[in-house]
Amino acid sequence: MLRDLLSDSNPMVVANAVAALSEIAEQSPQTKVFDLTGPTINKLLTALNEC
Repeated sequence: MLRDLLSDSNPMVVANAVAALSEIAEQSPQTKVFDLTGPTINKLLTALNEC
């Protein structure tokens, strides 16, 4: 569900989803939380620019 929020049109929703997923990744390093592909990175950078 959090991964789906990475595609949200609201940049604040994306930022909060990234923050939550980052905390999960820190607590469970063996779990693959992010799938950092080119399109995913572009979406995240665009959202960051809009915040």
